[in-house]
Amino acid sequence: MTKHEIITRLYLKFGIPRDVVQQIVDGFVDEIMVSVQKGEKVTIKGFGVFSRVKQAERKVYSPIVRREVTIPSRYIIDFKSSKLTDIEQ
Repeated sequence: MTKHEIITRLYLKFGIPRDVVQQIVDGFVDEIMVSVQKGEKVTIKGFGVFSRVKQAERKVYSPIVRREVTIPSRYIIDFKSSKLTDIEQ
């Protein structure tokens, strides 16, 4: 499901104007991103946890330059989903 599909479903379900639904969804995603970039964990009960983790430096083979290249360490956003309890698998 894409963000566009989420906006469409919420628009149809609640009858709120599409542009308002889009602003709400965009604001929701932006707040998650800003909080995680600050190093905070974002927990949505029944959905999952977003957190910031440091990915270690690693070496990979680059077919373009035909040699091993080092990718420096960096921070990435990690998501761990909550356990499915009420949804059929």
